[in-house]
Amino acid sequence: SVRLPDGLTNLSAYTFSNDVTVSFYKEINHVYYLGNESNDHLYCFGTTNEEEINIAEGCEGLTNSSFALSNMTISLTLPSSLKIIGDDALKNCESIKSIVIPENVTNIGNCAFQNCYELASVNIPNKIEVINESVFEKCRALETIVIHNSVKEIKDAAFYECSNLALVDMSNVDHFITGGMDMFTGCANLTIKVKEELLAQYKNDPNWKNYNFIINQ
Repeated sequence: SVRLPDGLTNLSAYTFSNDVTVSFYKEINHVYYLGNESNDHLYCFGTTNEEEINIAEGCEGLTNSSFALSNMTISLTLPSSLKIIGDDALKNCESIKSIVIPENVTNIGNCAFQNCYELASVNIPNKIEVINESVFEKCRALETIVIHNSVKEIKDAAFYECSNLALVDMSNVDHFITGGMDMFTGCANLTIKVKEELLAQYKNDPNWKNYNFIINQ
């Protein structure tokens, strides 16, 4: 059985994944954890508005909407054990200014950082293959993003209206990245850096051709 706190309205599909039997629940510093016999804090979520949130080491996933609307939170520390950031996980966390996503993360869900208006610094780990829909939409303080060679696709509106985004560095990517609609719409001053041998392919693709490119020297 699982004991859940009063007022809980959302859990991620990841929380009860097929390979995990959830049997433990606990709370640490206003963050709620679910787990099993081998790890009693596999997944976490919270309704906290603390200025600083520290996720315990051993946690592997932020559930869907896990900290959405924590709009007073300025700092969020994620453990190296983290693998999944669920849909809407930090949506509308308007005060977060920077975040380091651990390199073990393999999936960042749709809209995970949408409307994090003050987010000026964030990394995309080199195990990410898909940058999901609206994941950084309206992160208006972002100026630079580095895309690693692991990325194969950027989905619709991933960086929509990131109005201060000036550089997307894809200079180390040695293959064409499939692009969705409106990936960078509203990024008026954006330049995208790519390898010279890929430039023509991007220029001829309907979802990429209208952006400003430079080649990696």
